[in-house]
Amino acid sequence: TPAAQVTSHAPRPAWCELAQADPEGLVFQYPAWTDALCAGGAYQDASRLYEFTDGTRLLLPLVRRAGLSGLVASQASMPASWGMGGLLSNRPLTSRHVAAVFADLRSRPVLRTTIRINPVLQKVWNSAKPDGVGTRPMHAHVLDLRGGFDEVWSKRFASETRTAVRKAEKSGLTVECDTTGRLIPAFYDLFRLSVDRWSEQQHEPRRLGQWRAARRDSLQKFQAMAHALGDSFRLWV
Repeated sequence: TPAAQVTSHAPRPAWCELAQADPEGLVFQYPAWTDALCAGGAYQDASRLYEFTDGTRLLLPLVRRAGLSGLVASQASMPASWGMGGLLSNRPLTSRHVAAVFADLRSRPVLRTTIRINPVLQKVWNSAKPDGVGTRPMHAHVLDLRGGFDEVWSKRFASETRTAVRKAEKSGLTVECDTTGRLIPAFYDLFRLSVDRWSEQQHEPRRLGQWRAARRDSLQKFQAMAHALGDSFRLWV
């Protein structure tokens, strides 16, 4: 396992550089996303930059539960309902370098570290996983955009979806893109209606469903996203 110099908190210039350079990078791994996550005060930035002698540089977006330390602390990349985490890299990720990250994280004096990896990198993470590290399978939805819109529309969308889109086009539907957070209240009203529908489908009391949804995805959470992401924020209504 190669040795690495580790810096925490990760310097923002290096973080931004790796986020923009990694073709597998996700918005959840950008520093602005961590800013939004930490804005509520429940988490603190614990990101880690790994620099190897062979020139490989890795960045792990990581947050730690605020107010906890030592053996009762927990950290995640990313927490539940905050998307996927895992490593950003300036080179194709290898099991040797991931193994070094595992070794570093296991040496930290915390109760638990959770990593929700980018699903397209599952094989390299699994090949590097040491004994004693638990895994839990999860589902991810990935749409292949190769071939352009016509290819995706005709071959990768279900016929029922295409029919629904055509009906929407004929109904006089207006679609608006918000980049400021102005339409978040409208989105959140629709979200709450969806929660009621999901609760009914699951035979769950409506108030319980709304309580769980508010804890997981509060209005303030989406407002923090809009503020932290700036011009990169997109909300379609």
